[in-house]
Amino acid sequence: MLKRLKLRASELHDLLNVGILAPVARRGGDPMYCAATIDALATDYHHTRMGCAIWWDFDLKRPSFLPSHIAWLTPDVPHYPFDDEEQQAWACRVYKLKKAFEKAHGIERPRKYKSRKLSIGKRVLRGDMSRSEIRDLVWSKTMIRAAADLGISEFALRQFCRRYRCRPAGTSTTRTRRSDHPSRCCRRRRQRKRRDRSRSREPSFTLLRHCFNAGFASILIQVAG
Repeated sequence: MLKRLKLRASELHDLLNVGILAPVARRGGDPMYCAATIDALATDYHHTRMGCAIWWDFDLKRPSFLPSHIAWLTPDVPHYPFDDEEQQAWACRVYKLKKAFEKAHGIERPRKYKSRKLSIGKRVLRGDMSRSEIRDLVWSKTMIRAAADLGISEFALRQFCRRYRCRPAGTSTTRTRRSDHPSRCCRRRRQRKRRDRSRSREPSFTLLRHCFNAGFASILIQVAG
């Protein structure tokens, strides 16, 4: 059920407290849920709605996980993101009790901003770089030199770029091969020229057939004469 709704165990606990989800039966100690309800909630709209219900701020009338500079437009749905007025009133009561408990015990929950930088490198050369910085590094240098600057192998840098899609199409891999050793295109072109020269030196089958026919005709003329 968690995999179907893309939820964590803590998020499921919050949804059970609000009342959006509720078990219909129990088997041993495990709760059982209605399959039709789970299938109905397994959509992008309901996934967003359940996330808003978990993090809904009744003071600001918007989800608390949104930064303050981002505008929020509430969908034209009554009692959004809750199902009905009773569920909304219960969620508001839980929210106020939680706020009062945090204020009484001095609990502060600062928002955690997820870093968009990727940690790359080894030991002393390890640092945080964004995808654009990694892409610029790969495009400005060969893969071997860029990997040496980061203290990792060329293979490790290739795998890192492939994993985080930092290497654009067109790719510096071809540039690296051409700068380090002759390209395969030049090699194939040379091989093709050598093959054409060897073929031009050998007499063709058509020429041999004409010579054979001319010699056989001269032999017949001599016999007839």
